[in-house]
Amino acid sequence: MFFYNVTSTRVAVFLFVLAISLVYMWLPLFVNFSLLSSDYFLKLSFMTFFSIVSVLVGYSIPIFDSRFRPQSVRIRVGANTVHFFVWAVFVVFLVITLYTAPAIPILSALSGADTDELSIQRGAFLKGRAGAEVALIYISTIFVSAFLPYSLAKMFIDKHRYRYVFLLVFFGYSISFLQKALFLNALLPLFYVASQRKKVSLKTAVMIVAGCTVVLYLVTLLSMGGADNSSALVESGGVSSPDFYSSKYLPSGAIDHLVWRIVAVPMFTAADTLVVLKQQFDDIPLLGATSTFFSGLFSLERVYLEKLVFEYEWGWNETANSNAVFFTEGFANFGWLGVWFYSFFVGQTFRWFKTSDDQAFKALWLIYFLGLFTGGLIGTLLSNGYLLMFLANFFLRVRDKESVSLRAN
Repeated sequence: MFFYNVTSTRVAVFLFVLAISLVYMWLPLFVNFSLLSSDYFLKLSFMTFFSIVSVLVGYSIPIFDSRFRPQSVRIRVGANTVHFFVWAVFVVFLVITLYTAPAIPILSALSGADTDELSIQRGAFLKGRAGAEVALIYISTIFVSAFLPYSLAKMFIDKHRYRYVFLLVFFGYSISFLQKALFLNALLPLFYVASQRKKVSLKTAVMIVAGCTVVLYLVTLLSMGGADNSSALVESGGVSSPDFYSSKYLPSGAIDHLVWRIVAVPMFTAADTLVVLKQQFDDIPLLGATSTFFSGLFSLERVYLEKLVFEYEWGWNETANSNAVFFTEGFANFGWLGVWFYSFFVGQTFRWFKTSDDQAFKALWLIYFLGLFTGGLIGTLLSNGYLLMFLANFFLRVRDKESVSLRAN
């Protein structure tokens, strides 16, 4: 029952605000007063508190609940129609992407490529595309963040004959260009499905966590060119070092790098975003200029905030970004009003996950959680496909295998 309860969409928003508070409110307070003093850590902490209150307010108000009532008018679509569309498009995308890629990073890593070479190849695999091939990165993010996880969850719910084949295809693609945690987009919805069916025991959960940890370690090791010098942990300082909570830190090996990326990088990247906004824009709201969509819609000069933050932290890189938690994007574009509005809207979306009766849609909340935890709201909605998923859940009803069979009989 523990995993049934902890993965339930009824507690999703509370787990979300708990995680946000730990990493973006309590951690910067601790670091500020004990290791590395910074006014921006304090500002981040207060902004997080304001965001959490706004999320909970947004979650508590039933604005669109009527769309999820059984009698609400929706267009019915067969599950097999959804699966055919999603996987047919993805297979075509996969063939084009692999054929046109300058190199496939995981194969290069296995062949002995060094860290610098792999970094260039990872950037060129999707982000470095030019011309019409730029569309590939948008197709990739929408499918791997929303469409494929939804289809896989639906397949496992309906016990589709080829569900494991498609899972392997998705998993293989997710590690092909050494995107460290991308494979979780395939596993998290399935963990939700299994948990809600009360099929996940403590032993099973430990095995899953251990397996994911091993995969993360191996992918991290491969992305570093196979170099791991864990014995240098004392020299690097570890979590007790003030530099650990900044971009100045030099991880001593794959494990140290993984811990640093999980514990410290999200927090100091959010704080560094506030630094860049103050130093380069004097905290003047950018009015949507950080988004390609809104800057084009309102004829604004595009501000590549994630690239500017990465430049501040590590130097300019044409394909690299430093993404920060969603409410910093709201602050960048619309000031404190933006923090409130973005957070209020996020609270509403978690209410939609709770209210929906589509179990495959509900299975996406863990991915959505991670997307907002380390990325912007606009990118999560547009580039990652969640605006389409929300609209589909409002106006479409995907028939499961059982309902189709009953109608046929």
